[in-house]
Amino acid sequence: MEQLPEALVVVLVALLVVLANAGVLFRYVFLLQVSGIDELQKMLLVWLAFTGGAVGVKRGAHFGVHLVMARLPVRVREAIAGTTELFVLVFATVLVMQGIPATKIAFRQVFTGLGISIGWQYLAVPVSGGLMVGYVCYRAYGVVARMRAAREA
Repeated sequence: MEQLPEALVVVLVALLVVLANAGVLFRYVFLLQVSGIDELQKMLLVWLAFTGGAVGVKRGAHFGVHLVMARLPVRVREAIAGTTELFVLVFATVLVMQGIPATKIAFRQVFTGLGISIGWQYLAVPVSGGLMVGYVCYRAYGVVARMRAAREA
């Protein structure tokens, strides 16, 4: 269960490769336009982007200039890291809070080629935002626990 987002990213990439090749094969070899392949690829790409973002937050792989950060004093680095985590938490919370109503609206619309609700695509936003919030909170709990242990030692 812990590696589920990473596994989902792998599956999504594999599906996108298969669908892209199938689309080219049907379109240019068999001269057939398969309804819905492009829509499905778009939906999977959205899920891949947001799930990949959540995996990045889980691993602490935020954008940073490591060359500059490595030269800063430890206290400054810790302050910057804490501020970054706070920004990520705010961003992820916005994804959840704004993603839920947008998803509810999107479930009223349908992909014409696939015949399924567009809400399934939009659902990637609040789901990944929730994962990000959980990962940031888990990491923050670990930091607080280490600080308490250091004070008691």
